[in-house]
Amino acid sequence: MKPNSPVNANDLLTQAEASEHKEAYRIISKTGNYRVGAGARLSIPPIQTPSFFIEIIINLCPACNKVNLMFLEKAVVCLKELQKNSYSLTWQDDNCILCEKIVPEQSIQSQCNQATILIKQFFP
Repeated sequence: MKPNSPVNANDLLTQAEASEHKEAYRIISKTGNYRVGAGARLSIPPIQTPSFFIEIIINLCPACNKVNLMFLEKAVVCLKELQKNSYSLTWQDDNCILCEKIVPEQSIQSQCNQATILIKQFFP
């Protein structure tokens, strides 16, 4: 397994401060089945408190011409594991599930590594 390139929380924060939407995001790992990333966002002014997050998006229909029940079963087990690990789950309009977890700045790298390892257990 190829290790993740380092995630720099300060770089994410600098990008979020410069962004119109006060959010920055970096993709860590991506396939047709999922995407794992890390980000930073600033709360609404006047006090712009930063928060850092790990985001996993699971595509429930990577080949939408035919339903793959084995894949869906695997995805459900994965989603349950993510929920158990404090990820919020949100349905998206494009048949994807957005899984997000707020993490402390100092643990963003270790949380990215854990997220990548977890997701690759289900979708190698």
